[in-house]
Amino acid sequence: MKKQLFRLKALFKPAEFSACELLVMRLLFALVVWAVIPERIDLFEQAAPVGMAKWFGLDFTFLSNPEILTMLRGVLFAALVLYCSGRLLFVALPVMLFMTVSCGTLINSQKAATHSTQIIALCVMVQCAWHLYAAFKHHRSGMPTASRRLMEGRMAVWYTQQMIATAYIVTAITKWLAKGSWIADSRFFPLQIVKSQRMDYYNSLQPQDQASGSYGIISDILAPFALWMEKTMMSYPGWAPVFLAPGFLVELLAVLLLAGRKIGGAYAVILIIFHLTIAEMMNLRFVYHIFVLGIFFSGMAFWLARGIEAIKWPPRRNQAVE
Repeated sequence: MKKQLFRLKALFKPAEFSACELLVMRLLFALVVWAVIPERIDLFEQAAPVGMAKWFGLDFTFLSNPEILTMLRGVLFAALVLYCSGRLLFVALPVMLFMTVSCGTLINSQKAATHSTQIIALCVMVQCAWHLYAAFKHHRSGMPTASRRLMEGRMAVWYTQQMIATAYIVTAITKWLAKGSWIADSRFFPLQIVKSQRMDYYNSLQPQDQASGSYGIISDILAPFALWMEKTMMSYPGWAPVFLAPGFLVELLAVLLLAGRKIGGAYAVILIIFHLTIAEMMNLRFVYHIFVLGIFFSGMAFWLARGIEAIKWPPRRNQAVE
């Protein structure tokens, strides 16, 4: 029993990412953060305040001023450069957190709140909290700078991974607590499919097969399966719980994302397929969830880092290989 507990504990621990992998992760995540912040916001009121706009009465409509938003995007760009460099992260991350939270708060305070970008704000928040703590704790630790940055970078990814897993688990628990009969009520899910499809049509005025946001070849692969599920649930609503219960369990068991590189990477792929299937059925595209799963779990950073290292340090013919 003790051996099994020891193995389990050894499984759920921070991965030993290389410095190059951490650099790739920061670069990719910086691109995602930059994409989250719009170039222009034409929202001049907070009709239904949420978050800090509700709790503290803060007014974020100043972001609708093009000059202010342009200036703040410039500050954000400088912060993202620092973030990618891995230096002064305790300065860069608060700027990134302010921009993601303030823009998200204003956009969601319009009586039509969405949660597609919240995962990005949560990832920035946990990294910000960690690096502020690390800057205070390790400032006079005497640890060599390179070793300290590597350790702090690995822990930042570890806490980010925990935040992502927690977001999925909380989503599943919330479904269960808010609607205790969620599985039983899932027979009404086909109505939600029709509702989502028609909302998407009236937003774009394009037929479903011509709507923007397709995933290309991935959609071509998943579309037949999603269409079969959709038609089956439409014709036989009793099958809806059978199809939807696995999705609920996939979210609930997201702790497996933290079970090492291989298991976590495989589980991230399952979650990505889950999101892509939902996108094909309901036109609900949680692209930022897919991005963070790909960046922090899928092994993409590992292979990109291997490519960078191969280009930067090619082996010489007359150099002995250790």
